[in-house]
Amino acid sequence: MDDKFKINIAEKLAIGNFAASLIKDNDLVYVDAGSSVEAMITFIKGNNVNEVTFVTNSIYIARELSALKYKVFILPGEVKLSTDSIIGVSATQYLSRFNFSIGFFGVNGIHKDFGFTTPDINEAMVKEEAMKRCKKSYVLADSSKFEKVSQVSFGKSVDCEIITEVSEGEGFRAKIVRL
Repeated sequence: MDDKFKINIAEKLAIGNFAASLIKDNDLVYVDAGSSVEAMITFIKGNNVNEVTFVTNSIYIARELSALKYKVFILPGEVKLSTDSIIGVSATQYLSRFNFSIGFFGVNGIHKDFGFTTPDINEAMVKEEAMKRCKKSYVLADSSKFEKVSQVSFGKSVDCEIITEVSEGEGFRAKIVRL
């Protein structure tokens, strides 16, 4: 994960800022693991949302949101060290108890035929279940993830919208796209 934070930083910050602006008071928010999703955390407090509850499978995100004084639930299950996340059957079962107003997801690849992909079947199960439990879902991905396919699919673009970056002068802004 440390290496992923060093790639496409400006793009991820634009995506994170846009995503954070979609969170409203009284939302129950699912926040997946991933570097683009983690970039969103910086902007949540500045969005002036206070009455929000978060559920996440990311150890890092749980710690950061707790430090901002939000109510945070973390999924039970197996720790996946490479992504600092919680995965597996226990996490998937726990998710079935929630009805999220909004959810934000990370991906390793986005492809028009294979949908959203990740390299780990247990991680894919968690993402898929969480996505099903969201009223509105967003995949946060910089443009380097498009047309890439990882080993396991967990959703299609019809299931949610994609937040990605677009060049604007010397910087970036984020926008919502569909495949």
